[in-house]
Amino acid sequence: MILNDMKLELNGVIGLASDSLEEIVGQTSLRCNDELIEFLKLYSGGKVLGMSTSYYFDIVFDDGWTTNDGIENVMDSDEIISCWKNFQPYMKMLVKDFELEKEYVDISYLLPFVGLVSGGALCIALGGEHLGKVYVVDNGDFGIIYIANSIKGFIKKLYIEEE
Repeated sequence: MILNDMKLELNGVIGLASDSLEEIVGQTSLRCNDELIEFLKLYSGGKVLGMSTSYYFDIVFDDGWTTNDGIENVMDSDEIISCWKNFQPYMKMLVKDFELEKEYVDISYLLPFVGLVSGGALCIALGGEHLGKVYVVDNGDFGIIYIANSIKGFIKKLYIEEE
């Protein structure tokens, strides 16, 4: 199991059924990798709301400035598809505004899968030279930020804050 280092405790987990996976592929034309499928089977639909524990991670920018964000929810298939559709024009705008090159991120392969406290989303690259990499697509202030080489790498960066 890929997430053996840390188990997330979330409310309302429904998991991911195979027909939901097929719906994601059908709507987005993106093939989910094994790591994403396993993660969604374990946590899809899960929310931090009402829990005494919150999961945070640091975001380090090229200039060394650091901030953090936290997991709000792991999207279910309907949320993934809706967010993906809504993000398409937004991500194109971010690429233009922040002058992001395909060597950094290719937005045509990004699929959102985790909602963040900031209002942004955690996305995974499901193709191209960045396959498996995890990015934050934020609410517009910072653009698209690389976070980890994999979901497992992202999970290792999480830290817990008790309420």
